Amino acid sequence: MSVSIFSSVMAVLWFDIFILLSSGLRRKTDFLLQYSLSPLIILIVVSLTRVMLPLEFSFTTVLNSYRIYPMVQTICRYQFSLWGGYQASLLLILFCICSMVSVFLLIRLFLSLYQGKQAIQLLYTEEDTRANLILQNIIDQTKPGQDYTLHIAPDLSSPIVTGFFHPVILMPEDAKKLSNKQLYYILRHEWSHYLSKDLWVKLLIHILCCVMWWNPPVYLLKKDLNQILELNCDHRVTKGMKKVERLEYLQTIIEVLKQYFGKGNHMLEAGVGVHFVGMGKGETTIQRFQLVCDHQKSIANSKTNFIFALIMVILFLLSFSFILQPHSDPPPMEGVSYYEITPENAYLKFEENGMYTLYRNGKPFDSISKTDLKTEPYSLLPIIKEN
Repeated sequence: MSVSIFSSVMAVLWFDIFILLSSGLRRKTDFLLQYSLSPLIILIVVSLTRVMLPLEFSFTTVLNSYRIYPMVQTICRYQFSLWGGYQASLLLILFCICSMVSVFLLIRLFLSLYQGKQAIQLLYTEEDTRANLILQNIIDQTKPGQDYTLHIAPDLSSPIVTGFFHPVILMPEDAKKLSNKQLYYILRHEWSHYLSKDLWVKLLIHILCCVMWWNPPVYLLKKDLNQILELNCDHRVTKGMKKVERLEYLQTIIEVLKQYFGKGNHMLEAGVGVHFVGMGKGETTIQRFQLVCDHQKSIANSKTNFIFALIMVILFLLSFSFILQPHSDPPPMEGVSYYEITPENAYLKFEENGMYTLYRNGKPFDSISKTDLKTEPYSLLPIIKEN
């Protein structure tokens, strides 16, 4: 098991494939109604796991690229003369630039989290006794004893929950005009986000965007994840509700959209948080409505989801079975001969002196030490031990 630049490239390629697939399925409302959100969640988990495991195993088959990959490799190996006569390849320069940008973005992210936390605390105006009583009842039924903060904040376009360890729920000033039932739906929604660790999921994706800022699909993941978290939260909140209650829940979303549409969103960007309604495209809201209204259709077929999960696990394992590498024939040198050594035409035989004899086409070819076994192509060859 090893990590190389080629295995890292494969990890990113598979990550992109899984993300593009999940993004396409996320837009298929009929698919979500039939199979629920489970396939999307499985795809995202698989994609994140794959990109974090850029490994190459002993069973991995090398697939040679004779044109594109060698051309890219040649470009990346181009040497630049820097100050002091220092030579650096284009690949090294690009790696340094990407690393510096990633560090800058990570520092900016955590600085914005800190500043957002300070800004939120400064914007507290007053407590809402009615909302506090409703939220306390919700907490007593889900996680008794959990400490929290609930305040009214000015210029807020939507209810929002933030805070990784201590939940902070902020409500717009106009929330006082909402009924007790509407407040219950809103607070239960926000509290569900906190209980499900959605804030931590969003933080992970923010960090991933900083590290992989140069990879476009990662921004697609960030955008789709926001919708997936909302759809999943709607499902948790409305699970077991009667039709009338579901309609009331959707009416609450409409009411919040009507009251706060057009207001500034700066509070939503103050830190990593999740909110009751978004100000994005209408298609995302329509999709939420469809999944809540047609909940009977969205009851997942456990057998189908199991088969899908099994297929994804198999595909995940198969993604380690091969790796693309550039291949080019060595330049001819006078008096030097080159021989191809592969598991198909060669093997190693262990000798009593602790060395290994390399057999090529059934004939002794060379003597190999134990240290050489760690490098290719010797590490790929079968070893025969005779008594």
